[in-house]
Amino acid sequence: MKNAQAGTFSGGMKRRLSMAIAFIGDPRIVFLDEPTTGMDPKNRRYIWELIQKMKQGRVVILTTHAMEEADILSDRIAVVSKGSLRCVGTGLYLKNKYGDGYRLSVVVDKDQVQNMSQEILKIVPSGKILDCSGGSILVGVPLVKVDELKAFFR
Repeated sequence: MKNAQAGTFSGGMKRRLSMAIAFIGDPRIVFLDEPTTGMDPKNRRYIWELIQKMKQGRVVILTTHAMEEADILSDRIAVVSKGSLRCVGTGLYLKNKYGDGYRLSVVVDKDQVQNMSQEILKIVPSGKILDCSGGSILVGVPLVKVDELKAFFR
């Protein structure tokens, strides 16, 4: 791997390499553009942990379409829509002000996504599958139906 050309790497490996390059020289400001897009859940979590460690003592500006990623990695989140800044705040502030419910994220074996999605919806009937990719299932649960989550966690 150490002698391979970067152009021969997979998309996820190229993203990890780009992130490593961004931190070379111990910069005070780092820009990361969607660093985990297309990664499987295991590698995404690994990169999140790495970013958490590396952001100590520096400013990290990160773009993402994933609110979960922004919430985990950010001290403050800025939402840009149609080229304009729409709101800024902590993840908790934005969820309380603009949120429409809870998000349940479940990681399963890739071949079990369909079966597990059906099982989750049996336990949480008001849930809506928002995303099923790479062994990850994201379910939205309305605020008024939050009690249904008790059965899931039992």
